[in-house]
Amino acid sequence: MRFQSFWFIVLLFALPFFYRFVVKKKPASLPHPDFISKLKNRIPQATVKNKLPLYLRLAVLVLLILALMRLQYGYVADTSNRNGVDIMVALDVSTSMNAEDFQPDRITVARDVLKNFIQGRPQDRVGLVIFSGKSYLQSPLTTDHNEVLNYLDQIHTGMIEDGTAIGMALATSVNRLKDSEAKTKIILLLTDGENNSGEIDPETAAKMAQALGIKIYSVGISQR
Repeated sequence: MRFQSFWFIVLLFALPFFYRFVVKKKPASLPHPDFISKLKNRIPQATVKNKLPLYLRLAVLVLLILALMRLQYGYVADTSNRNGVDIMVALDVSTSMNAEDFQPDRITVARDVLKNFIQGRPQDRVGLVIFSGKSYLQSPLTTDHNEVLNYLDQIHTGMIEDGTAIGMALATSVNRLKDSEAKTKIILLLTDGENNSGEIDPETAAKMAQALGIKIYSVGISQR
């Protein structure tokens, strides 16, 4: 989260001066002592209701300044990992990953293995793609491994319509790695099934990866 035009913050600091020297500035006058003493106890004190228009104007000015500062949230692209390794993880979240041939089940074991793997690669950028009947980018390539681990904790089966679109998962991963300047680019595929969905078959996606110098490592999650 950041402000694109942070320098507009000086206007926020200028508001108190604006209020003091412009809004509260009184016209020049020469009050008569007797006149003031007579009206001193008759003029009602300013209330919040009286000052409400002023407060609203100040609030509008503050919001306008914040808008000019342009608060932004999102990921900052990082393409400087020229000497490291960029790794896109493609994780199967189809309902078959609920099978209990691993304890407590396949998806939990896969998440735990990935967490240990990511924590052991502190210098590398890691991204995450999840897939079932379709594939989706869950996390772009980043060195903020805590963010990727948080995404892993949120992953569960049934997030996407069922199926096993391995080709689409590979294609999505290739798309995220194609502009990488890293010395080594890797796709780590974790699945328990065979491709049965998606518009792109695994062989086509693998050829795309090969053409771009991307290596694919496949891990089968099944004891059957």
